[in-house]
Amino acid sequence: MSKSAAGQTGDLSPRAVRRAVLGASLQHPSFVYPATVGALGGIGAAVIAGSPLFWAAAATAGGAALVALATNFFLRHDSIAGSYLERLRRSMAAEREAHIADLASDLAEVEAADAEKQLDRFVEKIETFQAVLREKLSPKELTFARFSAIAEAVFLAGVDNLRAVHLALKALQTIDEPYLRERVKMLESKNAGAAPSSELRGLRGQLAQAELLQTRAQTRLGENELALAELDTATAAIGDMRTGNDQPTLDMETAMAELARIAQRSSEYR
Repeated sequence: MSKSAAGQTGDLSPRAVRRAVLGASLQHPSFVYPATVGALGGIGAAVIAGSPLFWAAAATAGGAALVALATNFFLRHDSIAGSYLERLRRSMAAEREAHIADLASDLAEVEAADAEKQLDRFVEKIETFQAVLREKLSPKELTFARFSAIAEAVFLAGVDNLRAVHLALKALQTIDEPYLRERVKMLESKNAGAAPSSELRGLRGQLAQAELLQTRAQTRLGENELALAELDTATAAIGDMRTGNDQPTLDMETAMAELARIAQRSSEYR
């Protein structure tokens, strides 16, 4: 399996959450039914030469629809937003489970021991993070849903990085670097001072590609180490939260903001 994990999940940005809350508010029966009645009343009033009865019905229903919309968007905002984020978290958690086995097999195929170990550490840290979060916050709280979804997004970004490592190392296996270097050395010695032949240029190009692939793999592993460090910081900040305090501390918000930035950067990079 080589498809990218990041980008298949929903958007965790505040703008996306507001959009989801607005969408849910517009689809709620308390808005839909009176809005429909109001629209029909308006149509009836227009057809029957401005009948006061229809205009009154339209105004009453329209007012009820606006009140329902405001109630859902403002008073039920956290509840709707929490449900939206929880759906995203569940989706990402399901993706996480689906990717782990295949990715572990792919990394073993290219003998990427460091990447395999990193995957194990990602699994361990994300499970620890979620366990600590459940201990400190109620799953019904918006903060819980937001933090949990961000952590899952970071994990999927890490999965994408490890898939990139697998593909880079798989391509690298087709490049016989010892042979290429020996051949380049022989040609350079044989044709010293002469313009590089097409063969020599091709050999050098393959060596340059091998170096690029190695750099790409190391860069992705490095990005993941930064994410793992931030997961540790976020887990510690949540664990330090006082029992019974349902308000996130500045340290928690800072740590989760950095995790969100890492997930977003990874998504934009692909």
